[in-house]
Amino acid sequence: MTDIRTILFVVGNSRSGTTLMAQILGRNYRVFTFTELHFAEHLWVERKPYVSKKSARKILHRLFCSSRVHAFKSCKKCMFNNEIDYLLKDKMFPIKGLELFRDFLFYETKMNGKYIPCEQTPRNLFYLDAMLEFFPDAKVIYMVRDPRDVLLSQKFKWKRYFKAKNEPYPFSEAVRNFINYHPITISLLWRSSASFIIPYLSNPNIKCVKFEELIFEPKKCVVEVCNFIGVEFEKKMLDVPYAFSSIFEDEEKNGFDIRRTGNWEKQLNSAEVFFIEKITGNLMERFGYQKSNKSPNPILVFYYLLTFLPKTFFAVIFNLSRNKSIFYSIYKRVRILFK
Repeated sequence: MTDIRTILFVVGNSRSGTTLMAQILGRNYRVFTFTELHFAEHLWVERKPYVSKKSARKILHRLFCSSRVHAFKSCKKCMFNNEIDYLLKDKMFPIKGLELFRDFLFYETKMNGKYIPCEQTPRNLFYLDAMLEFFPDAKVIYMVRDPRDVLLSQKFKWKRYFKAKNEPYPFSEAVRNFINYHPITISLLWRSSASFIIPYLSNPNIKCVKFEELIFEPKKCVVEVCNFIGVEFEKKMLDVPYAFSSIFEDEEKNGFDIRRTGNWEKQLNSAEVFFIEKITGNLMERFGYQKSNKSPNPILVFYYLLTFLPKTFFAVIFNLSRNKSIFYSIYKRVRILFK
């Protein structure tokens, strides 16, 4: 049986099934799944691990707001004051940001009548060193997906503004996702994610799960995950909604939608396929994805090369307000590409 102080982290490249896996785990009677809290980078900077009392209150307010309301919405400052006071009682400042994060996760999990917190922010991947050092008993599930399907999902992610039925999705977020998309950028991010996890795959507390295996053999895959984290498999864990797709409308039914795989062949152009296969290189084959080696349209290749730097510039500008140290975040992702 998993120790009640265990924390689960579901990480991976964005649009790789982290939300789906977190939803599955959250249906277990012991596990409480949070929304994406974006603690690392949005609220806490790794190279400045300690925070003041004033900063601690701001961080906890944002965490409560994300967990109980929504990541895209703001909350009145007085809403969680009593609980923040309780969590900060008898604390010595400055305090480690990760200690604050831990206390919040277990407090909120207990308030929801469960025992094991599950945090699903994909970018936590790039902070595994700090996370595993502070949470030595943590279990990490790394989700990996065919990079071409990831590229397709990122390409149409902005359309969640029209498809999302049961979640708020601001127009500003749709604009940001539209600006963020570029096949070279998304390809580099997938390669960075895959490169980063490889040294950790021998760690017994880290499990790699392929999105495609989860979709086509859900029970087998979920049973293996349950055994890994030390909880009992429950049939209701497979009762997840058809939602969060960039391509298909949210539907009022549950289960696993096999339509979510392989769509790249029809909906990506030849240049997009060329860049994703060229940049991800042998890494995609290492994870079991075969290249198509399609010949690209040279005009489209030139277009994407020409627009790469301008799109990158505007993407940085549109993400400045979301990140406490965006250039350090970029550095974390870029440096692994040159190792």
